[in-house]
Amino acid sequence: MGAHYYRDIGDWCDKLTKGEMLVNGRMLRELRLGNEDSSKVKIAINKLNIGDCESLQKIDVRNISTLSDELTLTGCTHLREIYAKGTNVSKIELPNGGAL
Repeated sequence: MGAHYYRDIGDWCDKLTKGEMLVNGRMLRELRLGNEDSSKVKIAINKLNIGDCESLQKIDVRNISTLSDELTLTGCTHLREIYAKGTNVSKIELPNGGAL
């Protein structure tokens, strides 16, 4: 339950993480997994599941070339920015309404 009170988990682009990633956090505002500079991106996740992140406002998954499938963000009702250039995501499902 402690993870629900984090507002930020830091920059993960340089972490050697592989496989599927699940992110939960009700107070999380920003999720930085990718980077504009592709040479800095070491993370190699192939699927990202976002759950119970209603306060999330910004998602950066740029240049994670291994990231594929679809990205479901329907529970992120406060979402304002998404950066997904350089990924193989086939579909991004957005929340109804919002200020994106």
